[in-house]
Amino acid sequence: MLDYSTQNHMESKQIKALLDKYWEGESSLQEEQQLREYFAQEVIDEEFRAFKPMFQFFKEEQEANLNGDFEARLSRKLQERNEAVPRRAKIVRLLGRAAAVAAIFLAVIFAYSTWDSNSATQVSELNEKEKAEALLAYQEAKAALLLVSKKLKKGTGKAEQGIVQVRKATKVIR
Repeated sequence: MLDYSTQNHMESKQIKALLDKYWEGESSLQEEQQLREYFAQEVIDEEFRAFKPMFQFFKEEQEANLNGDFEARLSRKLQERNEAVPRRAKIVRLLGRAAAVAAIFLAVIFAYSTWDSNSATQVSELNEKEKAEALLAYQEAKAALLLVSKKLKKGTGKAEQGIVQVRKATKVIR
């Protein structure tokens, strides 16, 4: 037969292992029940006494029973709170949103006007060679866009011809 100290030591090792699993979130419900039962005892090992109040708190909270009308009372309170929002508060929120939109709009206008004046200043500061290069780049970009436009119109024309042929075929089939 095992003496008390050997049994106590084995129990201590088992509790330590269960606590390690508990802190890692790997304990089963049965193991957690063993921990609750252990910490419900009057006498526990000195090294585990710091955990006893926590497990007692869990036990008390689990045993706490809410009144049957808790959900109804909570629902009523939430509804009263929603209804209690004064009209003035709604107006203030609406005005706050409008002010934010106006501030953003003014910031965009200011940024655009600053950018526009900066670009005009930059163009005037270009030397003749840079102006000629910029003009050439502009003309090349314009020519490329005109070519793209011409090809798109041609493609659109062919697509329209195809649509006309499909409509004629559809009329013949009907």
